[in-house]
Amino acid sequence: LPMETLIQILSLLTPRDLVRFSSTNRAFRRTSLQDHFWQPIVQTVFSSSPPFRSKNLNSIPSSSSSSSSSSSSSPPWHPLLGAQNESSTVQDWPIKLDHELLSDDGGGGGGEDEGEGEIQLESFKGAGSFYQVYRDFILPFQDLLGWWAADVPSYGMVIRVVLDPGSHPSVSRAFSNQHHGHATRWSKAGEEPTFRSPSFVCQKVHLTNRLQGTDSDMERWRELTSFPMPPGTSPVGQGTMLRRSGLTIRVDLCEPGVRTEDLWQVRWPDVLAIKAKGGEPDQVVKRLWNDPSASARRRGRAGGGGSWLNTIERHEPLDLEEQMIREVELAMGREQETLEADPEGGMREEGQATPPLHRDEDREGTVSLRLRPYRPYTNHVQHHLPYTQPGSSLMANPPPIFPSPSLLPAIRTLRRGGEEVVEGGKEGQASDRLSTQGDLTVLDSLTMSPSPPYRPWPHLAPPLPQGPRFFPLVSPCSRLVSPRPKWRRVVASPEKGKEKHDEAEVRPKLEYLHSPPTKGMDPSDRESFDWKLVEGLYGMTYGPHGMELIYVRCRTLTEEDFEETHSTTGRSSTRHPKIKSWPPEPKLSCEDMYFDCRIDRRWVRPGARVLEGVKVTGDPNIPRGQVTWRAFIDDPGCVSTPWRSPGNEFRNHTPWPFRTNQQHQRSPGIMIPGHGRVAGEGFLGPGWSSLLVHLSNPDQINVWWQPMLKISAARKIF
Repeated sequence: LPMETLIQILSLLTPRDLVRFSSTNRAFRRTSLQDHFWQPIVQTVFSSSPPFRSKNLNSIPSSSSSSSSSSSSSPPWHPLLGAQNESSTVQDWPIKLDHELLSDDGGGGGGEDEGEGEIQLESFKGAGSFYQVYRDFILPFQDLLGWWAADVPSYGMVIRVVLDPGSHPSVSRAFSNQHHGHATRWSKAGEEPTFRSPSFVCQKVHLTNRLQGTDSDMERWRELTSFPMPPGTSPVGQGTMLRRSGLTIRVDLCEPGVRTEDLWQVRWPDVLAIKAKGGEPDQVVKRLWNDPSASARRRGRAGGGGSWLNTIERHEPLDLEEQMIREVELAMGREQETLEADPEGGMREEGQATPPLHRDEDREGTVSLRLRPYRPYTNHVQHHLPYTQPGSSLMANPPPIFPSPSLLPAIRTLRRGGEEVVEGGKEGQASDRLSTQGDLTVLDSLTMSPSPPYRPWPHLAPPLPQGPRFFPLVSPCSRLVSPRPKWRRVVASPEKGKEKHDEAEVRPKLEYLHSPPTKGMDPSDRESFDWKLVEGLYGMTYGPHGMELIYVRCRTLTEEDFEETHSTTGRSSTRHPKIKSWPPEPKLSCEDMYFDCRIDRRWVRPGARVLEGVKVTGDPNIPRGQVTWRAFIDDPGCVSTPWRSPGNEFRNHTPWPFRTNQQHQRSPGIMIPGHGRVAGEGFLGPGWSSLLVHLSNPDQINVWWQPMLKISAARKIF
């Protein structure tokens, strides 16, 4: 073949096929391992990673970066409550919404993250080729990229694994110092970092409201929110709520942000050092969280109070405790995990040897990662047996199995070494396998040893035997669906009789150029609106519980939503029966969930469309994995308000359901009747409450909990 044709053919192959082709002969090996083929492959992996830097991201300063002695520094999370100090959250969050949401060129689409450009081989010091970079650095860890949700009881936990491209000549040194607290840890003390090596970084995700504390400067608060103020209203709750005088109803205001706490990292120089010594790839996973029990192990006793690693029996030696945990882990692995992934991305049959676990004494300062299939529904009937009995007001229900069937559409399929790329979990979803595999559904899972810090519930509950188990979650969208309005700067002319040098009179103002939404983007027209645009991860306010992560999607009801099905599934019906019941989430045929609601019961039937929100993280009342609210799109009680401009001087509409005056209509969008999940602490006495869901655009949802006179705000994470 001509060389041009061969190069064109090789550029279409996957990494695995390229390696197989290189084993044909020496000439083909020299050709197939050239950087011309492997540089785009490495670039694709970097592009598939969640953004390492963004205006919506802000890292929590690590205690190890603020003090030379990490053991004497307190972590940024409470060992029992897991809550952050809201005052510190407000002070060090760089809120510049008026500059970040708007580009300087007036294009109106500003605020999106800028790419890092092409990855250069010079970023990987000591690398001979991009093939070496992919083989030694990218391949062992690329399947971990993305967001992960954990089965921590009640509260849940979310992490994300990102690929930091490191410092490039185009990246300013000041930006690195401001946005990456761990950048200073990679350089010598007192020395400004000039180069950061590429690295995989695992970060714990904390959702926060970026408007928290902005009411101290009302002029600044108005610039950030930018909507027509209803008469008689004022901001409360440090700028996160709007309340009208004389009324008890409160409307939440939200600009979601993501705070990240580094858990572990894999750096390119460490990979080279371990490879030179003949070590394993997982020996380079450096732990970044404080482990008070590590110093206790060196002293020969268990860690004291405040450690995240709670002992099973505090009077027992730590070595015996670790041995018990390992035995429990191996026993559960033989009972529930009958399949295990091999290094090539395939599956190992049951009965083969399980890779030995590394002991923490031998892996000081590192984390052992295990990525393998897991069957969460094997014993779901026994686990949910308490839900079939009459409720008790004294004993809390056990946390439901995670992920629940309603959350399976948000669970994505891993790429398995780059063989297949699943965009946003649309293809190969776990929910598709549930209909055929039933309680034997296999999901990818990730465990860490030692386990990272997590927020337990109840506070004195024993630790999870294996620590949190993480499942791959669909990543947030890269940008919002609804376009932002264009704008321009306008300098107002000073009034007559006033001095021209008065800065207050000549201060430039922003004038917004609003345009009506295109067809399929206006939710007020529910028949032509594309309801798939709403699907994604949202940050939602839950009063004293703070911000929680939910997954919102639109789906069509089926017969299985109303009654248990006894039909078989073809050839696999005897081996893979469907899950016939899920007591924590009752069927829609239950009449109790429509009591005192505005839902027209006649339109709750198979074929009807619903908009659902499912909790990815939870609270002591409603745990993670539960349906938090459901709205019925085809209900005749839906009320639509056509789109209109909020005015050239404002960026947003008045928060629903307030009005600027009695003559004006409420904010444009569609109001849908529905019901929401309510329960006592410990998920006691779960029931359903009447609510209204207002959808103003594909990225913004308001939920009115009518009995509580509370309007929660849900905004899409990006």
